[in-house]
Amino acid sequence: MTLCHLTLREWLDERNKYEDFDDFYTNFFKDSTNRFNNVIPKNTFCAQSNYLSTMKASSNSINNAADDVEIDCFDDENQHQIEHLEIVTDILLQLLNGLNYIHSRSIVHHDIKPSNIFVSLDHNNRINVQLGDFGLSCPTHTGVGFGTPMYAAPEQLDGKCSPKSDIYSLGIILLELLTSFSTDMERAEMIKNVRRGKLPHNLNAEFANLLKFMLHTRPQKRPDTQTLIQTVNCMKLSRDKIIQDLKRRLSDQSIEIETLRGRLSSENSTTDTITTTEIFEDETQQLRLEIQQKHEQILNKDVEIETLRTQIKSFEIRNHEMKSKDEEIVRLKKLLDIYQNRDCES
Repeated sequence: MTLCHLTLREWLDERNKYEDFDDFYTNFFKDSTNRFNNVIPKNTFCAQSNYLSTMKASSNSINNAADDVEIDCFDDENQHQIEHLEIVTDILLQLLNGLNYIHSRSIVHHDIKPSNIFVSLDHNNRINVQLGDFGLSCPTHTGVGFGTPMYAAPEQLDGKCSPKSDIYSLGIILLELLTSFSTDMERAEMIKNVRRGKLPHNLNAEFANLLKFMLHTRPQKRPDTQTLIQTVNCMKLSRDKIIQDLKRRLSDQSIEIETLRGRLSSENSTTDTITTTEIFEDETQQLRLEIQQKHEQILNKDVEIETLRTQIKSFEIRNHEMKSKDEEIVRLKKLLDIYQNRDCES
């Protein structure tokens, strides 16, 4: 059996000190075994409900009903709102199950209020709430009215009471679970207005509609515990469906992101290939230009060599002609000498 440690009144007062409910829930899960422990008051009966919270603690945040999915695809305000409503739904279902049990035994609690409800964590670190202080409880057939005026149903203040009176008191508690109050005066004023039929405008639509029935001034118009359990479970299933839809959208977006990343990587690879090819083509073209220039230089050298060869050939021809002329001159000189010698002899 899970021990009771903290009253819901203390739990709510501590929660209302935080601007962000998510911060409180995180600290509660982390520190509940130390900072939040309290002594169980006497005359307390803890009837553990069959429904346990599935909200578990983690080092940084509370896991929600989306199977620890990171819901980064929608804004933080919606995420925190879903977590908060999940915890409220869980606590409400546990209280309804406990109340259904005592009503099935033809017992009316008569004094349901936050200070008579106890909050703890079980060994699996799950939130557990339990009804306590049955000192004013009595059989349903007595019809005697008791209770705390702020939480008591209108008929209780007139000295009458029935199981539907407990439903009204639970409705006031649901209001406190949903809403944060900075002071006791603000809380008292809000409850006073709600008892007059004026609900806060910022309430979740489903819970606001539920409160209208639970806080109806006529007891016969209020739903019983079994009807409420069915209704709240339907709300929970609907919210789970929303979370699953968000989970599916997140999965679809993750796939789309991976697809886009793949395409981007492919395009980058293609771009890299194109860039490499362009660089290679530029280098090849440069080499071709250099080769062409070298070829032209070689051709020019060939022309120069051929020109030199022609010049050498011409020089050799001229040299040969000059040699021939020299030989002719020598021959003519010899002939001249011969003729001169002949003339002298004559």
